Amino acid sequence: MKREAKKYTVMLLGEPYTLISDEPEMHIMQAVSRVDALMNELSESLKSKDAKRVAALAALQFAHKNLSFEEQLRSYQDELIARINRLTGS
Repeated sequence: MKREAKKYTVMLLGEPYTLISDEPEMHIMQAVSRVDALMNELSESLKSKDAKRVAALAALQFAHKNLSFEEQLRSYQDELIARINRLTGS
């Protein structure tokens, strides 16, 4: 069942952005909250309001976290497969 896309106006680093998504609103708002918090943190630590620079650094940090999570998930999957193989004698 396809969800209907909705339009959202959100704030990132004090600027309004319009999003259109078919994801649940709670998911969108959680993502916006995380991105905004990280962008504000980076902006304060860099002492910069350059939105492009802050956005690029935030994107890189989220990509790094995502890659780390994927590596950890692969490791857990490999470990689980090895345990199953030991139990089944495969």
